[in-house]
Amino acid sequence: MPASFSTSTFDRLAGELNHADHSASELLSNTCIGYFQDTLVAIWANNPRHMAGTIGRELGDELDDFFDLISTSDPKVIILCLDSAGVDLNQARDGMYAVARAIKRMHHFNSLPGRLSIAFIGDERGCFGGALMLAGACQYRYANPEAAVGVSGCKLIARVTGTAAEDFKHLYTTDHRISTGEIDGLYDPGSKGIADFMQLPPRQLTREGLRERLSTLGQRLHNEDHFNACNQVTGTSWGGFADPHPLTLTELYSAARWLLDYPEANARLALKGNAVQAFSFSNEQLGFSTFLALLSATLCLLSEQGVHISITADQQGSGATFIAFTMMADQLLLTPEARVEALPQKAVAALSTEFHSQW
Repeated sequence: MPASFSTSTFDRLAGELNHADHSASELLSNTCIGYFQDTLVAIWANNPRHMAGTIGRELGDELDDFFDLISTSDPKVIILCLDSAGVDLNQARDGMYAVARAIKRMHHFNSLPGRLSIAFIGDERGCFGGALMLAGACQYRYANPEAAVGVSGCKLIARVTGTAAEDFKHLYTTDHRISTGEIDGLYDPGSKGIADFMQLPPRQLTREGLRERLSTLGQRLHNEDHFNACNQVTGTSWGGFADPHPLTLTELYSAARWLLDYPEANARLALKGNAVQAFSFSNEQLGFSTFLALLSATLCLLSEQGVHISITADQQGSGATFIAFTMMADQLLLTPEARVEALPQKAVAALSTEFHSQW
């Protein structure tokens, strides 16, 4: 079946596969699986022209279908073409669950030896929010040189914080995101093809690899004088995030550090997950999504290694931080009192369009 819509990156990459099988929905996504030489490759792309590529119920179902295909066909390489404004705020619950499921399944793939996962982002819409989190779960990320990239958009943060957006637009450029490690390099489908990326060494999901990433982020916090000792997660009996407040980068970093020291197998871990997303240009400057990606990868690795993780949200949670921490649980418990939102009410109120971002 031919692609239902055309994007330069998907068309270029899929066109180089042999014995390829294409499938497409009417509007939302394209899938192709085939061989590059002797290696089976699976490629998925969302449609950036439908609802700005936002992830809601239907696109989430199609992501599930793609990962079901991965489970049955066992490709050695996954490529995601992500060109999306993030979670659909009118289907916040479905969109957040869809992103969380896809991140977990990507990390399961990454935990297997000899597997390679690559995200190509931002031909038209850029890559924001939940879409950037999914890209962050891939081993490598390459972007269109003109793509805008960030967890939260520049205009949104400016409205929430009362800061001039013009002063911070450079934070959303690919040059800046390469400097933070959120992007590994640039990709021009007119000059590069799949052969340029097939020789990348797999980055299997391991504790050693995560500790290397942890060290890099810790050094970044210290170099930028952004480390807040008061916000560290310490001690042997940490219970998660009980008090709902916008989590700092130090808290995300130290939570990952604490979890990486947790026993590997046959353990049970119960945590509070009242994780609220912070909105600040300083977070975007320091590579917010790399901290979220490290935390979610750590929780997923513990689960792969036999630690049963139960996380309870009994007050409040919101946004990318809630996805990266609370929704990575093996067992997610939401009490009747818990209020969960794709965006905090302050952020929703700053938008000119009416959204129903609360679950």
